[in-house]
Amino acid sequence: KDRWELRSIAAEKEANEISGNVDTDDDDGNNNNNNNNNDDDDDDGGGGNDNHGKPWVSGIFIHPVKSLQPVSLSETKFDKHGLVSDRRLMIVRPNPTTTPGEATHRFLTQRQSPSLATIEASKPVEVQVQVQANNTSEDESKNMMMTAKTLIKLSSSLLPATITENSNSDNKNNDNNVVYINIHPSHLKTLPIRYRAGLWGDVVEVIDVGDEAAAFVARIAGKDDARFEDARVVAIARRSARDVSESYCPDAARVGWLCSLPQGGLTDGFPVREEEKRKDRDFFVIS
Repeated sequence: KDRWELRSIAAEKEANEISGNVDTDDDDGNNNNNNNNNDDDDDDGGGGNDNHGKPWVSGIFIHPVKSLQPVSLSETKFDKHGLVSDRRLMIVRPNPTTTPGEATHRFLTQRQSPSLATIEASKPVEVQVQVQANNTSEDESKNMMMTAKTLIKLSSSLLPATITENSNSDNKNNDNNVVYINIHPSHLKTLPIRYRAGLWGDVVEVIDVGDEAAAFVARIAGKDDARFEDARVVAIARRSARDVSESYCPDAARVGWLCSLPQGGLTDGFPVREEEKRKDRDFFVIS
């Protein structure tokens, strides 16, 4: 499953133009020039993207942070939680509880805080940066080392751009209207604060990604309700398991020899669901 790829129709067209390949095959895999019935097959009235009734991907969108703005992709891959980089982070608030084992926090979405819809969350980008090494060599070049960061950029039109001084931050340009979240696995392992977050009827283990991200999101959510200023941004822990509900999982989507339920990550239900039907074709949303 981790080798599967999705490519949108635009990416396929671009690849064909670059390679000079043109798809002239009909539904049976035969070349139209050798098919006596090609006129009937082409008379579908559907235009260039009809593909003779075959399913095709018109667009791919991921939400790097649950309930924030989506990112459009030309292609992507799957991992055990669904589409790579899709809803691996979410926003939570403390959940007052005294019962052991219950969720310490609950997820917060646009249902409660519509202003979250103004926050843009970028596709994760991996960068190499120089950091101070532990050794104390007289040669300054030996005191520096390269390390990887995987950054998600958050920004919002509701926050005016201001200049701040924070040289120890992941944030660039000292812009208070922008925050960068490092979600590289090696970094997330070092973060000490973990919660048990409630997501609908499930409880998942999550990692608090830090005060800067929390302060940024709280400023936005607080515009809807002052109580939302205690919001935190969290990432799903790698060892956390959240099975897709059996009610939404078709047999063909089960995995492994034991036909186990797949993982749903931080999505609302099932990562692949039927969105709309029309008499001439089916539409599916992968979300």
